[in-house]
Amino acid sequence: MRTRQATQPAAAAASPAPTPTALFDWAELTYPELFPTHEADRVLGAYTYRYYPGQQNHVAVAGTQVFVQGTVSGGGLLYVGEIDSFACLVNPNGCTPAARSCAAVASWTVGANTCTPNAQQIGDVASGASVAYSDATGPTRGSASYTCNDGTLAPKGNPVCEPAEALACNTAGLSWTVAGTNCVVNAGEPAQVPSAAAHVFKASAQAVGSARYGCANGVLALLGTASCVPPPPVVCRPENVTWTAGGSVCAADSVPAQIGDGGSFTFSDATGTATGSATFTCSAGTLVRNNGAVCEPVTHLVDSFGGDGGAADGGASGDGTAGDGAPIVGALVQVADRNGRRTSATTDGQGYFRVKLTGFVPPLLVRVTRPDGIVRHSISIQPLKPNGYIFIAVTGLTDRIASEVANAAGFPGAAGLTPALIEAHPNAVAAAVSAIRNNAVIRQALIDAGLDPASFDPLATPFRANGSGHDRVLDRIVVTTDASGSTLINRADCDAPKSWAVAGVVCTPDTGEETVVPNGGTIVHRDTIAPGTGGVGWACLKGVLQPPLQPSCRR
Repeated sequence: MRTRQATQPAAAAASPAPTPTALFDWAELTYPELFPTHEADRVLGAYTYRYYPGQQNHVAVAGTQVFVQGTVSGGGLLYVGEIDSFACLVNPNGCTPAARSCAAVASWTVGANTCTPNAQQIGDVASGASVAYSDATGPTRGSASYTCNDGTLAPKGNPVCEPAEALACNTAGLSWTVAGTNCVVNAGEPAQVPSAAAHVFKASAQAVGSARYGCANGVLALLGTASCVPPPPVVCRPENVTWTAGGSVCAADSVPAQIGDGGSFTFSDATGTATGSATFTCSAGTLVRNNGAVCEPVTHLVDSFGGDGGAADGGASGDGTAGDGAPIVGALVQVADRNGRRTSATTDGQGYFRVKLTGFVPPLLVRVTRPDGIVRHSISIQPLKPNGYIFIAVTGLTDRIASEVANAAGFPGAAGLTPALIEAHPNAVAAAVSAIRNNAVIRQALIDAGLDPASFDPLATPFRANGSGHDRVLDRIVVTTDASGSTLINRADCDAPKSWAVAGVVCTPDTGEETVVPNGGTIVHRDTIAPGTGGVGWACLKGVLQPPLQPSCRR
């Protein structure tokens, strides 16, 4: 019954709710594999039901609710819907067919580029509804909006489809093994290799060797044959390595425990008032500096969390955190400005990212594509800072703000937003931020997290995805998208029911029992005062109260 009920036809005018007898007769005709014989109606407490001993299945009605139990439900009592939702199935002649829905769009093309919707966007579109499709995983990336008119899917607005930017390859912790000997890349080697580029990495500590790796759109691959051999008996054990160049003194940030004789190692100084690098070769147990050492006075930037933001070059930078209650890890970050300039980055294990914004002109539109294909959007209207960072939060809250600005511009959701639309509707950003601050669910979550709702800025306040402060607020909400593409925010916790019933006997929780079921948790209610006594468990998952757990209630 569950699979076929999900596809029942909609109706503009439906029949009255069927009687239990009519519903049971229809179920026997429609699902003979579950209810193969014609059985008589029975009554037990609040339930009117039929029992099919051959399959050990029950189908029952209690009030307006329809249930099944037995092999069809794995033994448990399973709610399958309200009885009036079966009216058109039991008596189709009494229903007027509704307008036809539309199949999901297969693809859209802009110029020479073709985009296909993300895997989760394959469902039908109801007549009269609008939907925004996104392509966040293929060789092209883009979005397109459509409206369904009685079976015909018509485009809405201007679609976007463009080649995806090639991803660089991270090389942190790179190592390779040859004939059982493992080589670990030297410190100071490049932390990333651009797509379509290659680099020869060297190992000099513990084992000596080299390997050439190439990057193809985020995938790092060994090119040619790597070498790796145990170090010779004679080694250098560097300590406090320093070098002087151009009148400045640099000190290595870190040193290996040893360097094999004949091996070379490049030391780096990336902190302090002077930075640079120098390569040393171990010769007969002594480190000898090679030509080409660099050590230059340089001013370092401070990122949004007070960390080293790299050398100051007069340009502008941005950093941010992408999180949905947990950090969004290994995700593609795309930033676009009002002039069409674009850049991208990848989030790290904390959902943190950095982008270079020199030459960009706000407002900025930011998209982060989660590994599951869901896209979160954000907006930045902050002025850029020469030799400084602006912070850009990307969360469910910022996606809601982007959705509201898109609505103000006539688009159903954040997927249709562009920097030009943001610039054209400056008041919509302030209104959306104010709505977030005054949303009852979010306001209480802010207060519980120790934040002031009046000054809370969900777009530009730095935060870490560590369960505290701003991130604690994200743990308390559920972010979804409706059929039109608009972003919705709901509370993740559930209100506990004020009573439960078993076989017509009603129980109510004792005074002082918990009134809220926490997201991902359970509570137990007890009634110890006559006439009805018993107990029940309640569970909540992302704002949805689950069926009662082991309810009991008796006189």
